[in-house]
Amino acid sequence: MSVRLSNNCTNCSNLSGGLCTLHEISVSERHTCDSFSMLPNLKNMLDCTSCSRYESANCAHPDKASAGMLCASWAPQAIA
Repeated sequence: MSVRLSNNCTNCSNLSGGLCTLHEISVSERHTCDSFSMLPNLKNMLDCTSCSRYESANCAHPDKASAGMLCASWAPQAIA
């Protein structure tokens, strides 16, 4: 099974503080629409500091893990 980012409102460029600026309604990670527009800098958010394993006992590379680094063991902090 591969893990992918979903096309939901939290990854959309129209989201601003929980409000969809295109439709002017409150949204969450459970919402998406046909006007979805992926954040252009989404990949920059994926590094050790956004990994649930960062600075924990199950980090694959505790001596190398730091801001800006990314490895094959990266895991999202949010739990679906």
